[in-house]
Amino acid sequence: KQKTAYEIVDCDWSSDVCSSDLDLRLNTTVLKVAVESYLDAMGTRGLSPAHLVPVRSRLLRFVESMPEHMGEITLPLVTEYLERFENLTTRQNERMVLNRFFNWCQMQGLLPAGTPHVIARTDMPKPKWEEPKIITPKNMGKALWAASVVYPELVPAIALGGFGGLRRAEIVRLQIGRAHV
Repeated sequence: KQKTAYEIVDCDWSSDVCSSDLDLRLNTTVLKVAVESYLDAMGTRGLSPAHLVPVRSRLLRFVESMPEHMGEITLPLVTEYLERFENLTTRQNERMVLNRFFNWCQMQGLLPAGTPHVIARTDMPKPKWEEPKIITPKNMGKALWAASVVYPELVPAIALGGFGGLRRAEIVRLQIGRAHV
C-alpha cells in the first residue's frame, strides 16, 4: 500500500496490515486472555491490590457470562448481563469497569478504534427518584435501645452513623484510641 505523507512523517505503519487480517484478529481475540493482560497492565501501573481485587472479580464474572471471543460479544448480551444487577449502583459500577476495560482494548488494537464499543453503546442506568428516608430522633432512640439489649458493642457505631452521619466504612476505619474528645 502506498503511504500518505502524514503516515511517513508520523512513522505510522498500521495501514500495512490488511483489513481482513485485522478483522480476523478482532474476532478471534480470546476475552479471558484480554482480561488477564488488562489486569497485568493495571498491576504494573501501580494500582493497589485493594483496587484490583474488585476489578478482577467483576471482569472474571463478565468473562464467565460471555462468549469466548471478543468479536462475539453483542449489545443484547451485554445489556442482559448488566440487567442482572438489580441494584443500580452495582450496575453502574459494573458498567464503569467494563467500559475502562473495553477502552483499553481499543487502545491495544484488540477492538476497532474510531467506533463506540459495545459497552459504550449500553444505556447508563438511571435511578428512580425517591423521597429520602429519614430516621427521627425517636426512631434512633428505639434503635439504640434495641442495640443495647442485643448488641451493646454496636451502640457507639450506630450513634456515630445516626447522629454523626458517618458511613459504615468510615465507622469501621475509626481508631477510637486516637480520638480526642
